[in-house]
Amino acid sequence: MLISFLKRLLSFLIRKLKLADLDSFIYERRLELANQVDEENNSIIQIGPFKGMRLSQGDWWGKIDRPSMIFGFYEKEVLESLASLKSKYNTLIDLGAADGYYAIGAVFSGLFKQSVCYEIEAEGQKQIKKNAIANNVLDFVKIRGEAKKNFYDDFTQEELDSSVILLDVEGEEFNIFSKKEDFLKLKKSTIIIESHALYFDDGNLKQENLINLASEFFNVTELKMSSRDLSNIEYLKKFSDSDRWLMCSEGRGQLMSWIRLDPK
Repeated sequence: MLISFLKRLLSFLIRKLKLADLDSFIYERRLELANQVDEENNSIIQIGPFKGMRLSQGDWWGKIDRPSMIFGFYEKEVLESLASLKSKYNTLIDLGAADGYYAIGAVFSGLFKQSVCYEIEAEGQKQIKKNAIANNVLDFVKIRGEAKKNFYDDFTQEELDSSVILLDVEGEEFNIFSKKEDFLKLKKSTIIIESHALYFDDGNLKQENLINLASEFFNVTELKMSSRDLSNIEYLKKFSDSDRWLMCSEGRGQLMSWIRLDPK
């Protein structure tokens, strides 16, 4: 019995080690490809709503996702949602702005007149400023620190009514929007929330509660990560099938989804 158990345990550990080695190989290959694509394209987005925007020069955030950013399929569902709102709103309020990819791209592309970035990390705030300068939009990008639960009190009602709210706050969305009143001041805004329900044992319940609270004021759409078509991108034709698909991978542990709230 003991020998049989030890054999099964050894077999299990070997499989785990092989998977760990595979994950490590995939990560390293994605990073190699990201550096190559970034260098050969001068860190400039080639396709999509943010075409022409220069990406940050540091490695602080998102370097491994450079290929998908450069060719317009990084979080394509969010990009398409923002593009669909062109001229309807003046301002993008970005909670969890990282290095300013969305906040800067939204202004650079002309989708919005200005953006407001909330980013808790000091290095992120520095990167946003550098990237805004590099893309000649610093005058139209406001940089702030941590977003509080009642972040909307930083704005007049008129400003909120002309804003799109984008949240990627690693699960804090369930604290920010925990009661119906949290949506009241935002009922004329379009809100796009990256869902982190998978971070919690009761994540599905948390998400269901958020949607129920929002439903009084908003039409709710769940955006799920969809397919990417790489066949018409000339630059990518020189790469193997495996490398092309690694370049469009976002390396997520599960299928990503977003909640889009449009005013009723």
